[in-house]
Amino acid sequence: MEDNIFQSFIVDSYGYILFLGVAILLLFQKDKRALHVFLSVLILFGGLRGGIGIDFINYNKWYNTTINDNNLEIGYVGIMNVFAYFNLSIYHIQFLFFTVTLLFISLALNKYSINLKYAWFFYLIFPYFFLYSFIFMRQYFVMAIVFWSFQFLLKNKFWQYAISILIGSLFHYSCLLAGLLVFALFYISKRVNRKQILFLLLVSLPFAFINWFQFFGNFFEDTKYEGYFLAKNIIPVNYIKLVLFNFEALFILYFYDEFIKLKPTNKYFIVIVIFAFIFANIFASVKHLFRFSLYFKFFELIVLAEIAYLNRKRIFVLPLIAFYGLSLFFNGLWFDYKMPEKHTKLAPYKNILFNR
Repeated sequence: MEDNIFQSFIVDSYGYILFLGVAILLLFQKDKRALHVFLSVLILFGGLRGGIGIDFINYNKWYNTTINDNNLEIGYVGIMNVFAYFNLSIYHIQFLFFTVTLLFISLALNKYSINLKYAWFFYLIFPYFFLYSFIFMRQYFVMAIVFWSFQFLLKNKFWQYAISILIGSLFHYSCLLAGLLVFALFYISKRVNRKQILFLLLVSLPFAFINWFQFFGNFFEDTKYEGYFLAKNIIPVNYIKLVLFNFEALFILYFYDEFIKLKPTNKYFIVIVIFAFIFANIFASVKHLFRFSLYFKFFELIVLAEIAYLNRKRIFVLPLIAFYGLSLFFNGLWFDYKMPEKHTKLAPYKNILFNR
């Protein structure tokens, strides 16, 4: 039975395979205009996607039934009301959020990265950048704001950072939590070294096996967050993913000294990225809380791009990272595809221009 599902998955993944091939070819063209064409292709593919991704049904339902609710996220509610006034659809909102998210990421990469092509390459092939933006539409929008706003911390412009985070929270409350965590990690980064970071990473591993529902479930009973701690959301720890993630963290730490020597401010990025892995370890058994690790993932683009740049003469490094990223990409597609729950799956890919 699973063999038949996998064969169907291979066929239904064709759209993503074709897209990745075209996008990667465009990205590595020598013509400077190729990067603009590459970004345009991303917008056409991601911004004009059809009803795909596990959260699409909820967004569509919210838009069509409770547009005028009193949600504290007045930025998003306001956009829904404006779009409804002009008789536009949820697909127009998807396009807006995807495009603006991409804009913030582009502005941030231009600020932080010394090799844009590597950074965009990793954005494309690792699932928790491009692909997951199809699922976490608002969360990724505000995470991109946090990523872009980090420049204010680097310049000690704390009020600008705070204002950016507050504006982002009008579209998704998680921006407040992510902004506070990044702010805290910014200061922690100044006081820790590689050995201390490695120690924290190793100490976080046993937490993957803690039953968080047993410890905290009662605290959130009868609140909007009790779903995070319901027994059904406690999942078996994926040992393969746990090992792979921690090997990636160790791989990044291996280049710690070279990375900081390249640019001293890189220390902030590497510490934030390792803490993403620490959060992934701690909440490995709770699927909703695992999202905390995604708050810092955009910072990983800088780290991976700089490592690839540092090792550009070591021909095995870039293919190794690329193979790892693509493996995660298609594993993420496969996991979504075989889920028994009824939802709008990522594959086969749908585009509103061709699926009327």
